[in-house]
Amino acid sequence: MRVPTGNIPFQPLTHLWERHNEIARRLVSGDRPIDIAHSMGMTTSRLSIIMNSPAFKMRVAELSALANKSAADVQTRINELAVDSMAILESVIRDRKAEGISPALKIKVAQDVLDRAGYSAVQKTASLSLTGDDIDELRRRRDASRAPAQMRTVNAQQA
Repeated sequence: MRVPTGNIPFQPLTHLWERHNEIARRLVSGDRPIDIAHSMGMTTSRLSIIMNSPAFKMRVAELSALANKSAADVQTRINELAVDSMAILESVIRDRKAEGISPALKIKVAQDVLDRAGYSAVQKTASLSLTGDDIDELRRRRDASRAPAQMRTVNAQQA
């Protein structure tokens, strides 16, 4: 079999098959091209040719737009639920009567929704900066506290 020499003309895709749609879906979902090529049994060169086709690029743009719209819709719904979650949280805090659902569960659900809306619990952190002298002092204290234990061990071994 003869292998063609020279440049092979680029032939863009005119029709996207299911295989091409699967590649587009996986690219939009964040898979790496090299992983897609290996799992679909093709070379990265072949995948590159497919990815550079105008029809394929249009399909990826369509899928990306759909994914972005879906993400925006979800965020809008979460923001709407955040208002209801705050109301549930307030009612549970003010009214201690259970209505078939435990207050702990209501609070947990309300907190989860508020967290997804960007109103997460306050995270307390502390920072500590030590100088070289501080670290040396801590080492001296550690060594001093270990010294009596080491001496007891040595004395016990000698006896």
